Amino acid sequence: MHLYLHALFIFSGMLFALAALAWSHRRLATGAEALSVFLAAEGGTCLAYALNLSSAELNTKLLWTHAEYFFGLGVAPLLPILVLRATGYRERLQPWVWLALFAIPALGVAMNWSCRLHPWHYARVWLEPLGDLTLLAKSRGPLYPLFFGYLYGLILAAGGIFVWRMFRRPVKKGWWSMTLIAVALAAPLVCGTPYYWMEVPGLKRVNTLHIGFFVTALAFSGALLRGQVLGVARALGEAQERNELLLAHANAIFYTIAPDGRFTYVSDSWQTFLGYRAEEMVGREYREVVLAEDVPACDAFLAEVVRSGELRSGVEYRVRHKDGSVWWHTSSIKPVLDAKRRPVTFVGLAYDITAVKRTQEELQEANERLRQLIASREAELREAVAGALNASEGEARRIGQEIHDGICQELVGVMRMAEGVVRRCKAEEAPLARALVDQTVHLLGLARGISHELTLHDLEALSLCEALAVFARRFAGTTGVEIEINCSQESCAFAATPSEHIYRFVREAVVNAVRHGKPTRIWIDVVREKGQAVVSVTNDGLLLPEGEALQTGSGVKQMKMRAQQLKGEFTLKRDAQGKTVAELTVPLRLPGTQGEA
Repeated sequence: MHLYLHALFIFSGMLFALAALAWSHRRLATGAEALSVFLAAEGGTCLAYALNLSSAELNTKLLWTHAEYFFGLGVAPLLPILVLRATGYRERLQPWVWLALFAIPALGVAMNWSCRLHPWHYARVWLEPLGDLTLLAKSRGPLYPLFFGYLYGLILAAGGIFVWRMFRRPVKKGWWSMTLIAVALAAPLVCGTPYYWMEVPGLKRVNTLHIGFFVTALAFSGALLRGQVLGVARALGEAQERNELLLAHANAIFYTIAPDGRFTYVSDSWQTFLGYRAEEMVGREYREVVLAEDVPACDAFLAEVVRSGELRSGVEYRVRHKDGSVWWHTSSIKPVLDAKRRPVTFVGLAYDITAVKRTQEELQEANERLRQLIASREAELREAVAGALNASEGEARRIGQEIHDGICQELVGVMRMAEGVVRRCKAEEAPLARALVDQTVHLLGLARGISHELTLHDLEALSLCEALAVFARRFAGTTGVEIEINCSQESCAFAATPSEHIYRFVREAVVNAVRHGKPTRIWIDVVREKGQAVVSVTNDGLLLPEGEALQTGSGVKQMKMRAQQLKGEFTLKRDAQGKTVAELTVPLRLPGTQGEA
């Protein structure tokens, strides 16, 4: 009988070792967690029973019997769970299932621990010699059949689940695993028979059920761990081969860098991109292949990766090929940190962006050429517009001078002749002669005004602000439209050429307003704000025309051309009160301006 006692100790050691193995593979094999608990529980049960057999005192035996029942609490209820897991059931069981499975075993433990207080589980316990061993003999109470029937009921239920899963919901398992599960379920029934039903010589009152559960533990271990762990190992090996193949042929470089900047791994694709074999790069610093000008940017990028502790992308740098050529790369790097958030290594993925960079450089060169071409065309256009305006203004000056030197002089002669007629005519003819003189004087004033406008006589003799005021008085007196001017010498401090453009802009805007808008009042404002001068002409006349009619007028075109010459902006709009506003925005510090301008 010593042989069985030694076997129990061996069983417990093997079961504890298998429990640790199953727990270590809980992420690889389905049901490994439940199997680990089952193995540990049966191992504890075998150890407690072995210590029970090896002790001689009644109290010590009762203590180990209580421990045996406690560890055995999880043995039988886990059988249906193991069958479900072994046949592919992956869903999590509800809490009520666990409560139902463990309720009666928990009651059995309580009854066993309190057996001296009541006769329900064991009516009486005593010591009985068996060879060189002393057994704990028990007289079974009325509740004992309940626990005995529940134990065998769970075994039979597990067998029924196994049969149902195999025939109603077949799973993809090998015949060897299915055989092991069948053996696991049959072993407790077979080995428990001598203890509960048969009077086997030499085994009377010795609990042989532990042999059956030991076989069950071994069979379930083989069914759950052997196939899945070996299958996972094979799958991992195949996955490793596939990964190596993918890394070697991927259109990118995979690498790892130690905190000191040395490569600890580079994929074989490195040779495709940079000419070096992978083994040539391991142990070398990345600074050896990155151009010296780009090393500070890479160091700063790694520092940011460490600071954030997260994946970072976007750094661009140049690397030197084995043949001496320079290529552009970009990397995404993620740090691997220890418990103190210190970098253990850096995992990186690099892409070749040389073609992209070359395309960008070509686009930049093309954009620069286009910008220069547009600038030259704009300069040519401005020169053409300036030439047209200068020709127009020159012609206007010539016509104005001819009016002043020709028509005005002729009108002066006519006026003198009319004055002579007034002195010599009869009294009844005098009113008509005086009317002729007055009309001639009026025509002479109009001619001189037109001459001054065309030759910019006022602007040559006066400042821009004063010339605008003279123009406003003269035009208001001629048309009867009230004109209010708001400007100062400081706001109108422009050189000759910008002053001429602004003066003509104001005049064109006022004439257009009177011609098309029929206003009763016009406001002329010249102000400076935020590095620019704003010249606006506002009138309370008719609304602006719609569509193309607003853009095709010669007056609008003239104002746009003058804005272009001043490198400013022209807008024709309606303000919040519904008034029409012609606005010219002139940037200050223009070539040819004075003072701040």
